[in-house]
Amino acid sequence: IFFGSLFLAAQIPKEFMPQEDEGEFTVYVELPEGSSLRETLRQTEMVEDEIRATGWVTDIYTTIGKGERQKQNEAEMLVKLIPWEERAFNQVAAMNEMRRRLDKYAGRLKTNVVEAQRIASGGWATQLFQYSIQGPSLEKLEELANSYLRRMRENGNFVDIDTTFETGKPQVSVTIDRDKAADLGVSTIGIAQTIGSLIGGREAGSYKESGNDYAVRIRLQQADRLDAGDIGKLEVRASDGRLVELNNVVTTTRESGPVEINRLSRRRQVMVLANLTEDLPLGEAVKLMQSWTAEMETPTGYKTQVVGMAEIMLESFASMNFALLLAILLIYMTLASQYESYIHPLTIMLSLPLSVVGAMGALYLSGKTLNIFSMIGIIMLMGLVTKNAILLVDFTNQCRREGLDRHAALMKAGPIRF
Repeated sequence: IFFGSLFLAAQIPKEFMPQEDEGEFTVYVELPEGSSLRETLRQTEMVEDEIRATGWVTDIYTTIGKGERQKQNEAEMLVKLIPWEERAFNQVAAMNEMRRRLDKYAGRLKTNVVEAQRIASGGWATQLFQYSIQGPSLEKLEELANSYLRRMRENGNFVDIDTTFETGKPQVSVTIDRDKAADLGVSTIGIAQTIGSLIGGREAGSYKESGNDYAVRIRLQQADRLDAGDIGKLEVRASDGRLVELNNVVTTTRESGPVEINRLSRRRQVMVLANLTEDLPLGEAVKLMQSWTAEMETPTGYKTQVVGMAEIMLESFASMNFALLLAILLIYMTLASQYESYIHPLTIMLSLPLSVVGAMGALYLSGKTLNIFSMIGIIMLMGLVTKNAILLVDFTNQCRREGLDRHAALMKAGPIRF
């Protein structure tokens, strides 16, 4: 039975924290890059109307441009449900229904439905499952991310699927002809500083008014920096003192690029993001992604790893396992000092492994997961089992001192102590 319970433990799904019904959740809405504040407000109000139409929402608190990035094309809505006694469904069912209703806006908006966050995260991603792909080329990272997204959609248990790689931001690329620049005595750093100062601006000082400090930036007037062609009209100082027009040494091209480039440990990264259905616990999602990674054979120079809540789960489980081993060691040391014996504590602690039978069996039969709470319960169970064993063995020894043989002492102590 004991070894069977060890096999059973491998079949129990794992997650960091079980989902709770707190009567509220958060809806994140993202419009295309470059959307105005007015358009974001209009689309957000439309989503609010969709949420209210359910009939089981009491309050909606909406914020636009919240968080570290403060982007005007992103909104966050805290949705509060009617009290538990007035509804026949739980919070998870409400969130699934909300995802279904918001699917109609998939072409115009990105939406994400998650539990209300009680602790602020270091990053901006709100999805429960986060998988990081790192490497030198953004194009290859995007290709790998799309491969994961395709498998996640086919699986069906990943919802609110997204990546951190966003393109479409208009930009102008300036390419320097280094041979021409060298012939004319123009340095690349001089070109960069000229464009940066005249187009982007350079801080020249600050002034104070009504107790506030304001930075003073100097750059060209707006009429002289509206078009990409205006860059070529700028002049840069050559090594011999002449002014050289940039048209002679640079080429400008209009293109679109990434909104931002994320990095982890100084490596470029793209994160694959998703929430999970009830049928796919976080631990199983991690195993699934790792198996897909093994099948895809990640190219040399590229690396993948779980981050966010999954990473916290793995670290917490490792810490809890260490705490469990430490608890068993401390129990042995305490018993050894009390009984002044190295063997007697082992007799008492033989019941510790057998307690796993009940713990894993109860989790498996009830359909629950192995999470941070159940692991704390197992550590507490070790203490309870040890206490029971101490009482049982101590009473058995007392019966033997009274003249009973070993079998009779056990037969008497077992039912009484039980």
